[in-house]
Amino acid sequence: MTENLRCSWHECKNEVGPNLRIDGDPYCRDHYRQVIERSFVDAYDEWDGSSEPGQHFRYWFSRYFEFLIERKELALPTLMTGARIRDRGYEFKKTERGLEFSIIRHPFAWSAKKVSYEEKQRWGFDLEAKTARLILS
Repeated sequence: MTENLRCSWHECKNEVGPNLRIDGDPYCRDHYRQVIERSFVDAYDEWDGSSEPGQHFRYWFSRYFEFLIERKELALPTLMTGARIRDRGYEFKKTERGLEFSIIRHPFAWSAKKVSYEEKQRWGFDLEAKTARLILS
């Protein structure tokens, strides 16, 4: 028999959504969003913004990106995932509205029609608007 799990948020009685766990703790949809956002913003605030961020920041940035992509709140090119940003992102820098980062992409790596090549891209992420934009390709 499957146990109905309850949200780990203080005094929340809601059932948890599928795959909505953070550090093993289950959350309902609303509280999962709050924990992901708060954890990312805390990591952003702790980062000095001038040096390359550590794994803690990269982890929460990638989780937050994935969350926004899954909820269709952030439109990005195909195969641009939080995990790829976490693993391949570099030259991170805080900006007035959020952050910028560079990433090496392989846009046609899986296409039989095109020759694979690497492309350096520079992206900006606006924290308030929750939007990403290609700055340089």
